[in-house]
Amino acid sequence: MLVPLNRAAFAALALSCSALVSQVFAADDVAVVVKIGGIPWFNAMEKGIQKAGKEDNLNAYMVGPTTADPAQQVRAVEDLIAKKVKLIA
Repeated sequence: MLVPLNRAAFAALALSCSALVSQVFAADDVAVVVKIGGIPWFNAMEKGIQKAGKEDNLNAYMVGPTTADPAQQVRAVEDLIAKKVKLIA
């Protein structure tokens, strides 16, 4: 049975993020930077990030620009580094 690429890609991302989170252990903040926020794909992903954060007792959240702008993504990562976020995915 063939799995659609989007579903397989999402599963791979979720698995890799959960592996990274398990390595953080007692991290205060875990942030996932996305290409663009506010669209159904990433809204669903954000719910999963928050759920996983609660299960692992982490402050897990998603950040991303409202338009697909690489410069805004870079600023988001720089802001997270300045805030000393323990894990950026």
